[in-house]
Amino acid sequence: MKNSLIGIGLYLLTGIVFYGYQGYMLPTFLLLMAMVSFLSFKKKERKEVRSGLFWMNLPILSLLFVTSLFTDSFVIALPYLIFTPLVSILVYYAIFPTKRIIFFGGILILIIASFFAFNLISGNTEAFDSSYWETYSRLVKR
Repeated sequence: MKNSLIGIGLYLLTGIVFYGYQGYMLPTFLLLMAMVSFLSFKKKERKEVRSGLFWMNLPILSLLFVTSLFTDSFVIALPYLIFTPLVSILVYYAIFPTKRIIFFGGILILIIASFFAFNLISGNTEAFDSSYWETYSRLVKR
């Protein structure tokens, strides 16, 4: 329960860094979530890891799900609802040494798949939108 705000904090952090551009927020959020989860629970027992990962992901997933029901952003929340639990499963297997290789390969595959899945679902034909980078560079140079 004490880790319940980590997911929301990481989502807000990626939102600030990428100025709310969901196409880049999703892969970065998944990578940060995997790293923080792995580092937080790597020396814990199985039961504690399971409950810790559950409480780390439940608030952000429920927040995204509930807000997407009341707005028109279900398409944006769908990749988060799909890929975040998959990352948690990979982290769970990575903490125990017999399955560690699955974690590293799986995280790479999930991050790349989430990037292209978001672009496919949102209807974005340009995977690397240059207008976003122009806006971002103007904000950073201020």
